[in-house]
Amino acid sequence: MAAGETLGIVGESGCGKSATSRLIMGLVRPTAGEVIFHGLAVFSDASAGGIVLEDYFRQVQAVFQDSSASLNPWLTIAESIAFAPPTQGLGKAHAVKRAHEMLEAVGLEPMRFAQRYPHELSGGLRQRAMIAIALSCRPKLLLAGEPTTALDATVQIKVLLLLLQQQELGMGVILVTHDLGMAG
Repeated sequence: MAAGETLGIVGESGCGKSATSRLIMGLVRPTAGEVIFHGLAVFSDASAGGIVLEDYFRQVQAVFQDSSASLNPWLTIAESIAFAPPTQGLGKAHAVKRAHEMLEAVGLEPMRFAQRYPHELSGGLRQRAMIAIALSCRPKLLLAGEPTTALDATVQIKVLLLLLQQQELGMGVILVTHDLGMAG
């Protein structure tokens, strides 16, 4: 898969979509075969031609289907979004600014939603916050598991257009879904 492309992983429940996603994210080591990212093996030692896992994790982000389990209940939405960008060298003030930009990008007004906690949001709003968190790091690869299932149709379109914009900037997307229409 090249930069800016989309790969759809489509299948029925129980077919291995989640297991494959965990392998790609580096959360589980493969028992056979390799995960290759930009020509480097993900689970090999860097001296053996592999990528350092910390570098891999900086370049790959995920949006999981269960947003309530993925958000830190002790952080506001803006704090959650601004948490990771400083690990990539962005200053705290710039990370907060990016958090507000990402909230806008997913259709959440920063003045209304930045200081809210996850339990104060509906499932669809939490899902949009998760997408904002993933995109805040400007990943090279986004693994999205059913990213729009909790969203109404108009918001689904807005989020998919946002992902397309990111692809134009070179981000690859792996879309894990049951929905053939979304993957097509």
